[in-house]
Amino acid sequence: MSPTSQKTRSNPVSAAMRPVNSLVERFIPSALVFAIVLTVVVAIMALALTGSSPVEVVQGWGDGLSGLLSFMTQMALILLLGHTLANTRPVRRLLSFLGGVPRGPIQAYVFVFVVAAVASLITWGLGLVVGALLAKEVAAQLKAKGIRLHFPMLVAAAFSGFVVWHMGYSGSGPLTAATEGSFLAEQIGRTISVSETTFSLWNILAAIATVIVVGAALSLVAPPRR
Repeated sequence: MSPTSQKTRSNPVSAAMRPVNSLVERFIPSALVFAIVLTVVVAIMALALTGSSPVEVVQGWGDGLSGLLSFMTQMALILLLGHTLANTRPVRRLLSFLGGVPRGPIQAYVFVFVVAAVASLITWGLGLVVGALLAKEVAAQLKAKGIRLHFPMLVAAAFSGFVVWHMGYSGSGPLTAATEGSFLAEQIGRTISVSETTFSLWNILAAIATVIVVGAALSLVAPPRR
């Protein structure tokens, strides 16, 4: 039996997903293509449904893009600061310590997800970076112990922690509603404190329930140990 056949038999999940992976890699376009196509679709709809001229549509697109510059800068700054914080010496030491906690593949997937979720609740930029760095650390330490795991699954678990970010302190919706003079405050008629949203009991319970459900799902879909 060839090495390829042996690998396919020992890892049936990988063999079953190979046609799907090939299809996605070949035909799914990049994010930029989606952005361009959606821009064209919205422009056509604006011309057909609003009675605007082509010049007005282009001007509206330009005004909207420039209006997003401050928001895009804020998001980029959050990600940059999250990356900076995650690479400080104390945090890297903590990640190195945490990397030695999991004793097996299933523990690794769930543990990395939970840590990334907690970091995402603090700020989404920190969650993205911490999840990626912790996944690398856990993989390296388990490899040193001779324990094999499915690294793509580990990375997926790390970025799955991002699912609860909007329930945390960097949630754009709650923060906007709590800002004086924001469009949400004007529409609602008052500002809504984060104590009524982010730190409310129902939101905390929802975040805990989400972490439990996703963690359980990751343990169930994890590929078998090879």
